Amino acid sequence: MAQGALCLRPMFLPSLRLRSSALVSLALLAALGAACTHRPSATTGRGGAAARKNTPGAPSERTAAAVSSSAVAPPPVVASSPAVTVTFPTDDSVTISASLRVGRPGNTPVVLVHQLGSARAEWEPLVAKLAAAGSTTLAIDLRGHGESTAGAGTNTRTYAYDSFSDADWRATQKDVQAAIAFLASREDLWPGHVVLVGSSIGGTACIAAAAEDPRVVRLVVLSPGRAYHGFDAILPASRLGGRDVLVLHAADEAPSTETASVLDRIVTNSTVRAVPGSAHGVAMFQDDPSQLDAVAEFIDGAQPQ
Repeated sequence: MAQGALCLRPMFLPSLRLRSSALVSLALLAALGAACTHRPSATTGRGGAAARKNTPGAPSERTAAAVSSSAVAPPPVVASSPAVTVTFPTDDSVTISASLRVGRPGNTPVVLVHQLGSARAEWEPLVAKLAAAGSTTLAIDLRGHGESTAGAGTNTRTYAYDSFSDADWRATQKDVQAAIAFLASREDLWPGHVVLVGSSIGGTACIAAAAEDPRVVRLVVLSPGRAYHGFDAILPASRLGGRDVLVLHAADEAPSTETASVLDRIVTNSTVRAVPGSAHGVAMFQDDPSQLDAVAEFIDGAQPQ
């Protein structure tokens, strides 16, 4: 028997090996076929949680992600350029210094005029918001303030606000008019109209300038006064016609509250906002920062849509 077995091994071992290989191959094919024909449940997924069913024509999660990542992103907001200092003369020969930030072409430029004893830097929080939206801004130093202390041409006078007469204060209207003229002289900055923003007596200068210039389409006045240093705001305000005017005043500051009430009666398209507290001018933005957004939104209404 042992000898017979030994004689059989050379004859049958190859066929056994072939049969084993065939069986293994058949087993592998069967396993692959089962994997291919298996479909996951439409109602359960990993951990038994509900799984989303992909319907015909609907993109899978991976496809949706690919579409999202390849979609065209919205254009970035075109912010204004860094501020540069510019100077220009008034028609009564005073040199006005200002900070210019150039924004998106075609946008309505904004002139900002500070309050008594201050300077153009007081507008930085508002300018930052307007610049982020692409607005062109021109914040000026009124004569006798900041860097606007020299005459122009043959005028050798040095200006200091603490020695101003009432006539000097009324002449600040010319500073605003010179700012508008500067913008209008720049084809790249001038779309044909402008917004004015003024605080306290700077607001009076803006009202007076707007009353004589129909190119002023919107006006913002903070802490208005009936007649700061003899500079009347009421009569020119009555000539603003249908222009949109936003007035902000502190609820506990009686003179501004009274003047705001008068402006609300005589200006056709006026909006008056009372800010809690007694802050004056741009200090209201510190007491109620939401007023910065209100002013920026009002100005944005003058921009092309």
